[in-house]
Amino acid sequence: MLPVKVLSASRLPGMSYTVTRSDDSRCSERRVGKGSPDTAVAVLEENFYKGDAMQDDAISGVLRPRIHESVFIAEGARIYGDVEIGEGSSVWFNAVIRGDEGKIVIGRNTNIQDNAVVHSDGEMWLQVGDSVTIGHGAVIRSCNLGNRVMIGMNATVMSGSEIGDGSVVGGNSFIGYNKKFPPKSLITGTPAKLVRELTDADTALNDAAVQIYGELVDKYRRGHFEGV
Repeated sequence: MLPVKVLSASRLPGMSYTVTRSDDSRCSERRVGKGSPDTAVAVLEENFYKGDAMQDDAISGVLRPRIHESVFIAEGARIYGDVEIGEGSSVWFNAVIRGDEGKIVIGRNTNIQDNAVVHSDGEMWLQVGDSVTIGHGAVIRSCNLGNRVMIGMNATVMSGSEIGDGSVVGGNSFIGYNKKFPPKSLITGTPAKLVRELTDADTALNDAAVQIYGELVDKYRRGHFEGV
């Protein structure tokens, strides 16, 4: 069977679309977040209809993670539901990623460190950009993290918040609902506040963290470390 081609989409309540397929049948409603029906078509066509398995999932309503083959997943990590993870990313020991309320999209070369929780909230999307570091024990709800963002250890970012590209959220900080910060922000505190704009030298540390975790993945795959 050839992959399904999405022809059209019509807006329905609750941030969802009904999609008409090339075989003139109808699939179950599929929530794709904000945007026009044309956007819905593009998202569904790209992400949900890549062969027989995806077709079956769309019809049955089963939501399974779609993870690039290059992604490193450490022992004990758990990934469930409507989750996409891009090339070169890593999910470390005992981290939990749950796309059971809304969709989660994680970009390329992003590291989700040990014991972090990434969880969608009330059908809202959760989007994490490229080259992002989410530190140990952080809690990330349905927010939008830009590219090259660093989230410090045990920090919390609540739903509806937006963190601009190249920003740093300090360890143990708490970002409440629907807070928005521009690119290259240093954000700290409980509740978190904008402290200052980061310099290029500051944001280079974000890139260094991504590089370090990329090198760690290589070492683990080569058997450089053993555990008990």
